[in-house]
Amino acid sequence: MTRFEEFDDFRLSAPGVDWETIFCVVALLAFGTVMVFSATSSSGAGDALAAANTGELKRHLASIGLAGAAALVVYRVPLSFWFRWSGIIGGLCIILLCIVFLPVVGKSVNGARRWINLAGIQFQPSEIAKFTMILLFARLTRLYGQDAKTFRHGVLGFGLALMGILVPLALEKHLSAIM
Repeated sequence: MTRFEEFDDFRLSAPGVDWETIFCVVALLAFGTVMVFSATSSSGAGDALAAANTGELKRHLASIGLAGAAALVVYRVPLSFWFRWSGIIGGLCIILLCIVFLPVVGKSVNGARRWINLAGIQFQPSEIAKFTMILLFARLTRLYGQDAKTFRHGVLGFGLALMGILVPLALEKHLSAIM
């Protein structure tokens, strides 16, 4: 018996889980939370916890919880679902990117119209577009395979998918999302 065989039963292993990545994400979230607390707290007013403006910290923690729940849902959904529905998700994403221009739904902040306000919840469709691009490119890669070396499939197919997202983002003046 080797030195490591006795620990085989105690490994933190689950199929498809990349523990190193999860550790890095948790470490970055912890560091970010400390930074948000540090940036929003009032120093010099006695007890640091009592003087802290915890509203921003609570919002940050709520966002982490919501993102964690979304990540778990996305992780548990089979890849066949994402493959099958990526085209429809892409179409819905383009609709969301264009809906921002409607004054009833879209909200203008500092001259840029890139927010959607639904029932008091604001979000940027460009955040959904980032995930959608990953889905679309994965689908195209899977569909075209070796044909992606040709101009028709490799450039036009991927270029059209990219333009469907980039044009509405450019109209929103959301250059950071384009980058």
